[in-house]
Amino acid sequence: MSSTRAVRLGNATVPLTAKPGSKVDLDLVEQFGPFKDWVAALGKEMTESPVASRVAIRGIEVTDVDEFGSGKVGFVKFRADVNWSDEAGGRIPGVVFSRGGSVALLVLVKPKDDGKAEEEERVVLVVQPRIPIAVLEFTELPAGMLDGDNKFAGTAARELQEECGIEISEDELTDLTELAFGSNPKSDLRSSGVYSSPGGSDEFIRLFLCRKTLPLEDIKRLEGKQAGLRGDGERIEVKLVKLKDLWRATRDMKALSALALYQQCAAAGLLPKS
Repeated sequence: MSSTRAVRLGNATVPLTAKPGSKVDLDLVEQFGPFKDWVAALGKEMTESPVASRVAIRGIEVTDVDEFGSGKVGFVKFRADVNWSDEAGGRIPGVVFSRGGSVALLVLVKPKDDGKAEEEERVVLVVQPRIPIAVLEFTELPAGMLDGDNKFAGTAARELQEECGIEISEDELTDLTELAFGSNPKSDLRSSGVYSSPGGSDEFIRLFLCRKTLPLEDIKRLEGKQAGLRGDGERIEVKLVKLKDLWRATRDMKALSALALYQQCAAAGLLPKS
């Protein structure tokens, strides 16, 4: 197992190394889909961007690799040594938490017409611990990481079933990010979704809309429903809020971004009729 490799970034070949003293397996890193996508995307940027001639990449050092319980790589942390090469010089921040793509769902539920006064649409949210922000009950949209096949709609449908117990088919989903920004060129990280923290992570999120009409009793049963994969440590509770109240019901960036795209796509006449 070599501690030094090389990766191609545009017209340059740069060293890929493991942090001295670490037990990082560079074979696993090079096979990790999000890292491969990052290398491909930065390689394109170094050949296509008008500022690429002013940028010098000297190397990439992998500092840590986290694996899931199954032994599958979940996250890779690395530092890209990137500098401005013009007269002003200076380092470009290059610490990366690599986790790849994910999906989030804006699920709107509405009771079936039973002859009574029409009730407002409600948003399906989930409440669960989020240790990185030191919160044990964080309210957010149902969401999940992509699996190896990068099937966004399929992942979204599966996450909704696992986290909320709501079964849907892929054709019930509308990709809000695609409506807003257009289709995504294959394997191009730069235009795959919206970015939550581009200063430190490669994570991109595709935001989907799902509108469901359900019996009123089914909607009532959703409130407080316990869900999640216990084997993965998930303890999730379902919460419903009125659509008009979503903007102040959560600090979740996914929810607020999805709400903004939903409202603007609706105003532009881009959404399919419900």
